[in-house]
Amino acid sequence: MELLTQASANAIAVVIAIDDGEPLPPDLVATLRREALEVRTVALSVALATPAEVGSVVLLWTRSSASYERLVAWAQRATPPVGLIAALAERGGGAAEAALAAGFDDVVSGCSARELAVRIRAVHRRVARSSARLDGPRRLRFRNVVLDPDSCEAWVEGTAVGLTMTEFTALVALLRAKGGVVSRSQLLEQAWGATSFDIGERSVDAVVLRLRRKLGAAMIETVRGVGFRLGDDGGNGDEPG
Repeated sequence: MELLTQASANAIAVVIAIDDGEPLPPDLVATLRREALEVRTVALSVALATPAEVGSVVLLWTRSSASYERLVAWAQRATPPVGLIAALAERGGGAAEAALAAGFDDVVSGCSARELAVRIRAVHRRVARSSARLDGPRRLRFRNVVLDPDSCEAWVEGTAVGLTMTEFTALVALLRAKGGVVSRSQLLEQAWGATSFDIGERSVDAVVLRLRRKLGAAMIETVRGVGFRLGDDGGNGDEPG
């Protein structure tokens, strides 16, 4: 395993977190590096004990879904959260859906190292684009929830709540709609971007479900056949930063 080092200023930092000693394909790291990616490999246990590097993309190499929630929770502690990709041995049995529902930004299985490099860049662009879209001089407030688009932090009744970048971006879209309906396709575009791989509207439902669990079931209403909006029993608006 290689020690974590500071990535160069211009390269995309990629951390491959290996679960239970899963072997990497031959030449994977070398090929990714030839694609101008700054790649390090670590054991998953080491990654979880180390603060996430802001702006990086983390690739979980695993055969089990048991590590999904732990890695997502770890990534949420970065501000803003890092990009997450799950590399699966098999796509069957609902593994991809489970990874997306847990909060991963993309799922790969059986692809070439060059395709993986393309997906890594796509996730990095979405995270960077989401961070840029969130920029603003004012905090957003709805009921007891406050979001800071500048720092990508969220609080419920003054207590910090960990959100993935996907969750945060979707929630900001809902708050900025000020009670208006946001369609699933609009949330899909906001959270993942139009060029996402293997991401469907069911993943939007999973994001909304996670937000309800973290912020309260009444926070987001479903508008059947259309999309979602903020719950109607409470005001919303901007809070001076």
